[in-house]
Amino acid sequence: MRSLRFTVLLALPPLLASRFASPLAGEEPPADTPKSADTSKSTETLKPAETLKPAETPKPAETPKATEAPKATETPKATEAPKPAEARKNLVPNPGLEEKGVAGPKGWGMVGLAKGGQEVDGLTSFWVKEGPGGSSCLKLDTDVNLDEAKARWEEVRKGGAGPAKAKGPTKEPYYDTVAGNDGVNLLSEEIPVEPGKAYDVECDVKTTGTTGYIFVRGYADVRGEKRVVFKYQRNLDESLPGFKVGEWFRVKERNTFHPTRRTPKVQWIRVTLYAYWPPGTMWLDNVALYENPNPQKYSDEPPPRGSAPGESRGK
Repeated sequence: MRSLRFTVLLALPPLLASRFASPLAGEEPPADTPKSADTSKSTETLKPAETLKPAETPKPAETPKATEAPKATETPKATEAPKPAEARKNLVPNPGLEEKGVAGPKGWGMVGLAKGGQEVDGLTSFWVKEGPGGSSCLKLDTDVNLDEAKARWEEVRKGGAGPAKAKGPTKEPYYDTVAGNDGVNLLSEEIPVEPGKAYDVECDVKTTGTTGYIFVRGYADVRGEKRVVFKYQRNLDESLPGFKVGEWFRVKERNTFHPTRRTPKVQWIRVTLYAYWPPGTMWLDNVALYENPNPQKYSDEPPPRGSAPGESRGK
């Protein structure tokens, strides 16, 4: 059998004979042997396989830019608001009338009263807790018989006056009352002023119907004597827009004056609170005097003819 197989193989072409050659009995047929490399060709040095570059991550498709909206016209920057002006300095001593003196508000007193004397007389002038919100204020009463008032004023000027007697009744036509004659007034202490400067004067006022004024008197040294050379007045009555009898009202309109514009020698001023006709009561509080750096209009024109009674009393 073996010789027969050999004979057959010899008869086959060499290539096929090798394919059908089998191992000896008992041997496992080997797996197909791979073709050996053709060594007839000149051996070429194999180039190492090129390391493959990692595939580039594809860039995401660019989102098309949205059409830019036209730029809005820039709003011009708002002009910076001016810094709030500093609070103006009130030049009036004890303007709220809260600080106590001898018998009334410190820094205030009756005309002709010696400095440091009694501030109010307790008959025509009072220091009371009847101001706005219950604050201290001045109360002036002109419904008092003139003879009674003069007697009380004399007591006060002499100093050491005790409590005033109760006032007597008054009767029409009231010409013999304080209202029909001198009126009642209280003055502030002297306040220095500067040449070329204007000022505003203000106050709170309430009345039962009587009228009055804020007076400002300017003083100068005239041949060694202090004299009044400037006067300004502001009415306190129903002619003021918004003024109502029996209600508190702030006087702050048409109140600018310039003490050295026409009278350059003025060195000091005093603020006078004054009540007169008709007989009645006036309350005053929160008096103020401010410098006015930019006055638009002055109110210190000469007072009209027939100025209020009592205007010439003070010195």
